[in-house]
Amino acid sequence: MIYRCARKDGSYVWMEASMRLYHDETTWEPIGFVNVVRDVTARKTAEEELNRAFRLVENLAMADGLTGVANRRRFEEKMDNEWRRAMRDRSPLSVLMIDVDHFKPYNDLYGHVMGDSCLRQVAVAAQEVIHRSSDLFARYGGEEFVAVLPNTDSSGARLVAEQIRRTVEMLGLPHSGSPSGVVTVSIGCATKTLGYDSASTVLVDEADQALYQAKSAGRNRVEVAAASTISS
Repeated sequence: MIYRCARKDGSYVWMEASMRLYHDETTWEPIGFVNVVRDVTARKTAEEELNRAFRLVENLAMADGLTGVANRRRFEEKMDNEWRRAMRDRSPLSVLMIDVDHFKPYNDLYGHVMGDSCLRQVAVAAQEVIHRSSDLFARYGGEEFVAVLPNTDSSGARLVAEQIRRTVEMLGLPHSGSPSGVVTVSIGCATKTLGYDSASTVLVDEADQALYQAKSAGRNRVEVAAASTISS
């Protein structure tokens, strides 16, 4: 057993106690107990440092190196968890697929350093709209981002998407290769109220299709896939 003890000066030490039954060497009759107590503070401190380092590495593995937001691996983990929760509760789940408009021309015009800076600023602006701790904003890949909005219906998802679109547009990042003259985003929204035995890729695919519609319709806009219920 490991436990913490307070010293007179207010500091603490970790102690490990080990008790065993002691027998008579001749008759092997139990005659008492031996309790060994030792200071394991150094070992506990080393274990805690190792755990902190492990958590740091684990967090870094879930973060996008360029923008600092969650990466695709973290998104897929979150999506899997929220999908199962939504199936269990039969609650709505929404996904936003977000694409930076005319990003290749932006890189061609301003260079990749400015392109990286653009993505970071878009990520910061979009994340300011995502307020709930249950939501997740992540980089999906390239100039695409994604948001997972648990327990959010279609109208709520559209509202969040429109806020993200306006927030990015109001940054006013110059983009001479865009009809808007500034950096903008197109967003596709999809929402499902889930039954059992559904596949999470369905929702992501529908959000991606809605994004394609937004881009085809002129970009700098939000398109919403028809909300529906998936059941077994």
